[in-house]
Amino acid sequence: MTDIINNSSDFIRLNVFDVQFLPRWFKKNCILIGDAAHAVSPNSGQGASMALEDAMLLAKLIRDGKELDTAFSTFEKVRRPRVEKIVLEGRKRGSDKVIVSAFQQKIRELMIRIFVNAFAEKSNHWLFDYKIEW
Repeated sequence: MTDIINNSSDFIRLNVFDVQFLPRWFKKNCILIGDAAHAVSPNSGQGASMALEDAMLLAKLIRDGKELDTAFSTFEKVRRPRVEKIVLEGRKRGSDKVIVSAFQQKIRELMIRIFVNAFAEKSNHWLFDYKIEW
């Protein structure tokens, strides 16, 4: 693998793009969930978690006997605020990622370690303590 990298002359850098917020996630008897409804930048680290939360809430609403149009409407109303907050957080985290020197990278990693240990539990409480009562 290192031979391939060492013998390469050109590297392609691709920006990460995310999908703008969709005005609606459902129409009639069809609904989008997960990345299809609210794709998020990989910088948030929450894509799979949001898809699982979506699936669980939607299953609960349908299990509880809601008609599809009511279930879909309730689903979007409940999920949209949380999802959009996470998408915006991912955009924010990605916007400050730039190519830096080796020294700057070491400093950045040290600062991240310090701040994550000091503040992550409190600042990420809203993200990780989300519960769907089954």
